[in-house]
Amino acid sequence: MTAEQVAALGKALARHCVGRATGALTLCQPEAIEDEMAPHPVPVALLNELKLAVEQDRAERVYVDGAAYALGYPEFQSMERLRPVMEALDEDRTVRRLLRPAARGGRLTVTIGREQHFEPLNRSSIVARHYQGPGGDTGALGIIGPTRIDYQAVIAIVDCVAEHVAQAFQRLADKDE
Repeated sequence: MTAEQVAALGKALARHCVGRATGALTLCQPEAIEDEMAPHPVPVALLNELKLAVEQDRAERVYVDGAAYALGYPEFQSMERLRPVMEALDEDRTVRRLLRPAARGGRLTVTIGREQHFEPLNRSSIVARHYQGPGGDTGALGIIGPTRIDYQAVIAIVDCVAEHVAQAFQRLADKDE
């Protein structure tokens, strides 16, 4: 692509996408941008790849709940210890990365401290589990806590919740049929 094409594509994407919610970006049709860029043609495959990237990002939604429970642990009473955990939970990309081993492996995972390879959570543990819904949709859920958590109890909770989530998705799919 020439510099002129890149500039034209940037302007077209800005006109069609800036100010929209991420979920609404999937409504952008590559053809609309292609028509606008007729004087500076860009390969349709590139536009389709951009749309696919947005759709994949949308498909990997992250929901965080219960972060306030961290305040109940003495380890997280100081702002110095609590801040990195809260900041990590605020970043969808970070949460996805932390849950990825469970999601990819299709199993329950336990990572303790430095095993996470994420310095802000070196004093924390994550118990996570993959679940699968109908149609091959998958997800992962987990609990983050201090390294001294009751692993037996937390593993049982995560395992049980993941099973219930998968069953709930299946019931919803069965109703739709």
